[in-house]
Amino acid sequence: MRRRLLAPRALVLVEWFDACIDTDDADEEMPDIDPEYQNVYTMGFVAQCGRENLALSFDLYYNAKKNPFRTITRIPWKMVKSIEILHDPM
Repeated sequence: MRRRLLAPRALVLVEWFDACIDTDDADEEMPDIDPEYQNVYTMGFVAQCGRENLALSFDLYYNAKKNPFRTITRIPWKMVKSIEILHDPM
């Protein structure tokens, strides 16, 4: 998905493909990965729309003097499947 301009503090629902990691060091053949488990939905407040990532915050403190965002998740744009704007503060 191409990068979108989203208003800071907008509440969004992002559908994206999560990465899959196998931490087992065994010499066995890799198991089949179920693609259903790689499809993820994350809801949060837009903290930043960077060149490479969309940064979502799970917490928003409106009265914070410096940074109102806490618990940031960065989702690479190339992993984003869709974005639904749930609330636009503008």
